Amino acid sequence: MRRSDLFLPTSRATHGGGINTTQLLVRAGLIRPFGSGLWGFTPAGQRVRQKVIHRLQTGLDSIGGQQVCLPGLQHRQRWEQSGRWKTFEGEMFTLENRDGQVMCLAPSHEEGMVHLMDGQIRSYDDLPLLVYQIESKFRDDHAYNGLIRCKEFTMKDAYSFHANETSLDTTYNDVRGAYERTHTDLGLEFTIVEADNSVMGGSTSEEFIAPVEHGSVELLSCTATECRFGISDEHR
Repeated sequence: MRRSDLFLPTSRATHGGGINTTQLLVRAGLIRPFGSGLWGFTPAGQRVRQKVIHRLQTGLDSIGGQQVCLPGLQHRQRWEQSGRWKTFEGEMFTLENRDGQVMCLAPSHEEGMVHLMDGQIRSYDDLPLLVYQIESKFRDDHAYNGLIRCKEFTMKDAYSFHANETSLDTTYNDVRGAYERTHTDLGLEFTIVEADNSVMGGSTSEEFIAPVEHGSVELLSCTATECRFGISDEHR
């Protein structure tokens, strides 16, 4: 498409509050607010978004990841089976359908991914298996002024299935490496820090934090070349 044909509603005015980055995205005509924690992407904004998604797909595909798609609307029963209905309930959007069944908009997809693969993995020959999706998540969280902490957001979430912990550790390191390469490919500065497992469970968790002027945590990080070690104020 020619630049002259692209719809790009730029503006010199600053609309509303929010952090400087978000204001610039609005002024550049890439996004528009729909209320607290809700954002819409213009045609130009969607083009940028799709390019980022393509980088994520390339990174996961390079280590054997296979993409799937799960419904965002799920029944209460599956979440009760995992024991996470109550632990997520504070941030979970819930509703009742016309048949009186209680449902939710999935804030995460561990339950759904297990259901997708339950009975489909029939032998050790099917393992290890790494699957991922890039879909919407919904959480009734306290929205920050940006695109990261929203009521509805796009998330790349990956899940792996293994016959033993050694295989799990190998895939964990493969995925970690893919994340590092993807962040570097996008030109992002980042630090890897220990993270809480919280309601996600598991024994080990790390998160990639980008040093920014306005953020939700304080960060101490190594400044040596190619050093990614850091620690946030949540783990001091």
